[in-house]
Amino acid sequence: MQKRVWCVILLLIAGFYVGCGKGSCNVVPAIGGGGGRSFLLGEYPQLRLANGVAVSDEGGIAGLIVVNLGGGEYIAYDRYSTVQGGCPVEVEESNLTAVDPCTKAKYILMNGSPVDIAKCSLKPYFAARPNGADAVYVHY
Repeated sequence: MQKRVWCVILLLIAGFYVGCGKGSCNVVPAIGGGGGRSFLLGEYPQLRLANGVAVSDEGGIAGLIVVNLGGGEYIAYDRYSTVQGGCPVEVEESNLTAVDPCTKAKYILMNGSPVDIAKCSLKPYFAARPNGADAVYVHY
């Protein structure tokens, strides 16, 4: 009986370790201490318009992409590709998608979800333009 209990416990532990590695999308390194960045609308006037997109090499791990979702809603993403060996993603001309130029992985900018090759979404960050401020603030 005791041998059977130990076998069950061992199987549960082994299953836990095997299960933890599958399907994990925590591929973007954490930023120690957090931070933030402002996108001044004078520098990035495209953020005044719905579907407007701004790109920066500063902030996050590999830079930031900020998207105006319309209706006063904004979202930001880290440019860090979720595909191993990838490069910082670049916004395509349509402003609807971003692509990793090294792996050709593609992401939808309205929600960061992968379209092609990548399995994990871009890492989102909080972005807002409070009370009609002259900047969009990103917290990461």
